[in-house]
Formats: sequence, structure tokens, C-alpha cells
Amino acid sequence: MTKLKYLDKYKEDVSRCVRCGGCQATCPTYAYSGDESMVARGRMALVEAVIDKRLGLTGGFSKAIDSCLDCRACMKSCPSSVKVDEIIYAAKAEVKAAKGCSPFKDLVAGPLFIKLQGYPLIIRLAGLLKKILYDPLPNFTPLPSSMKLKGRKRLLPDIGGMPLKSWKKLTREIKNPAGRVAFYIGCATNIIHQHIGKAVIEVLEHNNIEVIIAKRESCCGIPFLSSGDRKRAATLAGKNIEAFTSLNVDAVVTCCATCGATLKDYPKWLAGQGAKDLSEKVMDIHYYLVHHTDYKKGMGEISRSVTWHDPCHLSRGQGIMDEPREILAAIPGLNFKEMKKPCYCCGFGGEASLHNYEMSIGVAAGKVEHIKDSGASELATGCPACKIHMEDALNHFSHNTPVRHAVEYLAESYRSGI
Repeated sequence: MTKLKYLDKYKEDVSRCVRCGGCQATCPTYAYSGDESMVARGRMALVEAVIDKRLGLTGGFSKAIDSCLDCRACMKSCPSSVKVDEIIYAAKAEVKAAKGCSPFKDLVAGPLFIKLQGYPLIIRLAGLLKKILYDPLPNFTPLPSSMKLKGRKRLLPDIGGMPLKSWKKLTREIKNPAGRVAFYIGCATNIIHQHIGKAVIEVLEHNNIEVIIAKRESCCGIPFLSSGDRKRAATLAGKNIEAFTSLNVDAVVTCCATCGATLKDYPKWLAGQGAKDLSEKVMDIHYYLVHHTDYKKGMGEISRSVTWHDPCHLSRGQGIMDEPREILAAIPGLNFKEMKKPCYCCGFGGEASLHNYEMSIGVAAGKVEHIKDSGASELATGCPACKIHMEDALNHFSHNTPVRHAVEYLAESYRSGI
């Protein structure tokens, strides 16, 4: 067997897993499958076998690693503080280095995301084709297993309109600002959920914060990091480090839990001071508002009930839980109702949802029941990816609760208070 490129450095970390099974109680993929290879201690045992050359980079190994949702619940319950997230990403990189990625990623997706010039236009074209070709298809239409489950099509988000970065007069001049931040928009907000990005800017400017849009912002790199393509992920990270560390700002504000966690985690897999400098400035919008603004000023009433879903990459990835709840509870008239197990993973996990859509929806099933039981009329979250998946899961179980970003409620409150 050839020398491992990424996993050997984690030999000691992997050995700290004492196979206590504490992760079993918190792992959503184990709860769904009951399969020991789909829980942290099982995955760590497989990784240790690969490091010790007792196991090759087999299809079974790859399947077990790819099924991880990166929810990090196991890390919260691990008495040995095993770096499960870093080890899983390193294992994926090892498989990619040995076997490569799919031709689509190598030949199409990779170059588009790296160069960036054409991808918004192509994705908008894909959104148009979705409306014309996919949306009208009846549920009984034969589709791949990644697009259909138990007679229901996957609900895909609408893609349309001008990318947010292309909007004219996206920000306004603030005289005597109380702060100055760069807004990291992120791919999903830029091309799918432009209304979330606009709400973020509106809320910041309401609080007298000057908002800067970095001209050379790139994808955070998570699509490639999660598929093991460390080289392309590092290229994108390098672009962001260059674009944001050169700005004279107090913070780099994010509205996507996954983007925020990825940017903050750059030092875990990138060397250099630039990765550390950017990581230290990255701040989720909820945290920034609560700790750096007088966000309660100028609120108007919203008469609705809402419950909150904790994105894994916000609650465990960045340690942010209280701030979104504080914001929602502070809005006049908004009836905040806590659901059971709000921190439980929604089941998306990026590519894991494509590899095993049945598991992804199966994990989300409990979340849907808890949303129903909360009695809330709407669901708030802090991650565009969670929004996409929860809308699909709610639709799958015929419970079409609206899903919004928490900052959208705050923006609406400010507008109604004028």
C-alpha cells in the first residue's frame, strides 16, 4: 500500500477513540441505520485500520465516510475530544487522492467554481430548465433515487433573478457608522436566496453599520472539501483570504452557518497566517447583532408564531445557540415556540443527501414531527442549506411550513416599525 497523504498525521488522534459508544446516542446516521460503520466510533475504527494498513481505501470504507453528515454531535459527546470532523475530511481527501472525483466535478464543476466567471449564469440556466422540465413532472415519473423517495419528487429550490453580487446599489453610504463589516454572501445566498442577503444588509444598515461587499469573494470551498478535493478547496480558500484580509473591517459577517464554519475552520487544513487572520474576523450575523449592535432599536410588531432549528454548523460548528433565540424572542408580537431537540441534525449533510437521499429524509423525519408538535406556524433557521433541505423534508411529509432565515424576521420588524 502507498503512503497516506492526509491520514497519517491523525494516527494519535484516532487512537484516542476508546470505542466507548458515547457517540451512538447522538449520531443521526446511526439512529437511522443501526449500522456500526455509520457512527463515529465505527468510522474511527475503519480509519485506524486504513492507517495501520489492515484495510485499503475500499468502496465500503468510502461509503461509511461519505455517509457522515458532519453534524459534529459526536464531538460534543466524546470524552476523548477526538477530532472527528478533521479526520473525516482527511479520509475523504485520501480517497480522492487515490481514486479521483467524478468526471463532472473534475471537468465541469471544478473549473467553474475556481474561475467563477460563468457559474451564476449556468446555474440560472439550470434553474430555468428546472421550471420547464422538472417542476411539471408528476410524482409517478421514474427518477433516480437521489431525486425521488416513496413516490415523492425531491423539492428543488427555485433559482432565478439576478445574483445578489450583481445588484446595483446593493449597499448605501452610512454617515458616521457605528461599525464597518464585510459581508460574505456565499453561493446559495448569491444565486438562490437573494432575499436573505438583502435582509442581512438591511438589518446591518438599520443599525448604522457600513457594509462592504468584497469584489473577489469566492465559494468557501465546502463542496470540494467535503468531496475530498483538497487542492481546489485550498485554491478557493486562498482567494477568500486574499479578498477579505486586505479589507479594513471590524468583522467578516456571514449569514450561512456552513460558510461561516468553513471560513472559521480554514486553519484546520490550511497553513499560514492568512487563514488564521480571516478565521478570527469571521462572525455569524446573529452573533454580530447581539454583541456588537443595538439591534432592538426601531422594531415593529409581527403577529406570527415561529420555532427555531439549530443548524449543526452554527450550534456545534460555531458555538452559537442563544443569539438567534434572543433575536426572535425580542421581536414584538412574534410568538417564539421552542421545539423538541432543536439541535438535532436536519439530515442534509451536503453530498450525503445525494449519496443516500432515503437516509437524509429519514433523519429529517423526526425534525418534521418536532416542528409540527411545536405548534408554530413558521420555521426559522440560520443556514440557507438547512432551509433548502427542510423545505424538501416538510414537503415530503405534506407539512408545508414556511422556512425563513431569522434575520428576515428582524428586517420585516424594522420595516413595520417605520
